[in-house]
Amino acid sequence: MPTKKTKKTETIDERDALAASVDNWIAEATSIVIDNEFAYDDAATVLKANKALQDEAHRIFDPICNAAHAAWRMATKQRGEVIEPLETHEKRLKTGMASFLDRRRRAEAEERRRLEAVARKEAEERRRAELDALKAEAEARKAAGDAAAAEIVELAAVQVQSAPIEVAPIVATREPVKVEGISSTINYSAEVVDLPALAAFAVANPAMMHMLISANEKEIKAMARRQKDSFSVPGCRLVKTTSIRSGR
Repeated sequence: MPTKKTKKTETIDERDALAASVDNWIAEATSIVIDNEFAYDDAATVLKANKALQDEAHRIFDPICNAAHAAWRMATKQRGEVIEPLETHEKRLKTGMASFLDRRRRAEAEERRRLEAVARKEAEERRRAELDALKAEAEARKAAGDAAAAEIVELAAVQVQSAPIEVAPIVATREPVKVEGISSTINYSAEVVDLPALAAFAVANPAMMHMLISANEKEIKAMARRQKDSFSVPGCRLVKTTSIRSGR
């Protein structure tokens, strides 16, 4: 009594038959060297058979792939229902924490600038007082008839006047926010606000050209497809290739 084949067994037999047909097709396609019109016709005949084999592959494997894809979509949906709210609130918390640190950093920078301005003003006032004292001393030396001493004092005043006012940098006294398991970093980025200025800088600095400027090749290729043989853009070369379409 012949054994009844299950659907699974039939599917395996179909796969084996298809695999054998594909191997035969590959062997035939590999043997063709297209160097004359007869070989071109042979290639065309073999190429048409390729479509039937692909259709058979889709018939056999598409239901399997579709079922697997449906299961994947369901699992992905269920996973997303759990993870998406977590990610949403994680992002909200991180954004709030980063915003707090940014506000604190700006406030500290503003306070540092204020304290440095106060320190600079005090240094300027001290120098002004020192210059006034030196001027008074020089006048007193002159009045006493000691011109040489007055000249020394005046030279000292010139040195004080020409010396730069140095203000010690203000060091932050507030401790950074620290929480175990949480860290923060300052990220640096940039945005283009004046493209012509950037292009001019890149042209003036050829070594940095490819770092700063990149061609929109997607649009350039689209222009070539639209304009065909009339395409002409400085710095670009029209590329023409041949493609073959096959049917049954």
